[in-house]
Amino acid sequence: MGKHSVNANECAQVVTLEMIRRDAEDTALKPGSRRARREAERAAARAAKKSSETKAVPMVRQAVVSTDKVFAEYMNEHLVVSQAGETEIHLKRGLFRNAHAAVVALVAVTSIFSVAAGRASFDGSVTPAYANAAVVADVKPTTIEKVNFTVTVDGKTATFEAISGVTIAQALDQAGIKLGAQDEVSVPLNRSLSAGTKITIARIVTKTITEDFVDKFANRDEEDDTLPKGEKKIVTPGVDGEGKRTFAVKYRDGEEISREVVAEAIVTARKDQVTKVGTKEQRDAAADIAAPPAGPAPTPGSARAIAQEMLVGYGWGADQFSCLDRLWQRESGWNAHAMNPSSGAYGIPQSLPGSKMASAGADWQTNPATQIRWGLGYIQGRYGTPCGAWGHSQSVGWY
Repeated sequence: MGKHSVNANECAQVVTLEMIRRDAEDTALKPGSRRARREAERAAARAAKKSSETKAVPMVRQAVVSTDKVFAEYMNEHLVVSQAGETEIHLKRGLFRNAHAAVVALVAVTSIFSVAAGRASFDGSVTPAYANAAVVADVKPTTIEKVNFTVTVDGKTATFEAISGVTIAQALDQAGIKLGAQDEVSVPLNRSLSAGTKITIARIVTKTITEDFVDKFANRDEEDDTLPKGEKKIVTPGVDGEGKRTFAVKYRDGEEISREVVAEAIVTARKDQVTKVGTKEQRDAAADIAAPPAGPAPTPGSARAIAQEMLVGYGWGADQFSCLDRLWQRESGWNAHAMNPSSGAYGIPQSLPGSKMASAGADWQTNPATQIRWGLGYIQGRYGTPCGAWGHSQSVGWY
């Protein structure tokens, strides 16, 4: 652009000088012509008329046009001509008329290139339109460069073009990419754009969502000394409650990253479940059963004798029979027909219910041997030995 400005101004000056030369030739008077005579007469009349009113002005040498002067200065120096004996300001009408067109052309050409140079500069300075050609030629405007940058947003990646030096925010706006108030940009928006800049934009959106929820009921235990120890009874069934919750849910590129409860309303209140838990200690079964006292030794053929013989088959000795004797003496007094009026336990081992003993034989209701066989199997599977069962009974009152 600078090179073009210099050529244009030089051309304008050459044109101007050529026009001045031609005008001077056109206006020169030919010796002996009628025009020359009339002009001489007019000059003499003017000189005579004004000689008494003016003083002589020394002759001023006309300045030579140089390339470092603009046409306006040249005109100022050549419109006034001083001659000895006269002070008339002589306007060369033909010269001024032709020079006027040259001035207009020169100013127009100079203005165009000067304004262009000013617009090309990003430092805020603009070359005035009236500056001379030498000044305009020295201006070196900043080069406008277009650069490419890449943007990844909304799941897509695209390349855009912008002028280097603009900010990231301006480049995105020129590319038609609008940013939300919560969007996250990988580079500062006030940073200057450079070639190859890669920008990633994460869309951040917050939405309000309302959801139904279930308020699970809780279980509350209450002790009851009218129920056997360890027994539980539900007296008030639990009912789940229902409600609605409103959340502020934040999404990054469509994926939920957080949620916060902003409101909650209960539609149906929950009802907790109440369970009674028994604490009553069980009484000895022997206290409710009329049983004959145990003899010092098993009577042959009696239930005690049968039990003593069966212990051998389980690998138990006489010490285990002693524990068994005390256990079943307390439970039933070795009575095959003994029944606990409170619980319904039946037989020598006090099976609850008594029908469990059917696994040992169909005559479980009357045959002591069948009851003993089932009772020894139960003790072995539950406590390991008769003494183990007796120890448990001693601590809690049942086995």
